[in-house]
Amino acid sequence: MPRMTEDQRVDEIVREAHTSADRVVEVNVIGLPVHQWCLRYKWPAE
Repeated sequence: MPRMTEDQRVDEIVREAHTSADRVVEVNVIGLPVHQWCLRYKWPAE
């Protein structure tokens, strides 16, 4: 696996899952090297 250098940027994504009572039940912290990833999200509007 290739290593990253200190000058490469990383996107940090923090994702939380909540109950219907707004209680946090899961937290994910994800680091993605920007030169390897293109993120796209799609979800229905409410």
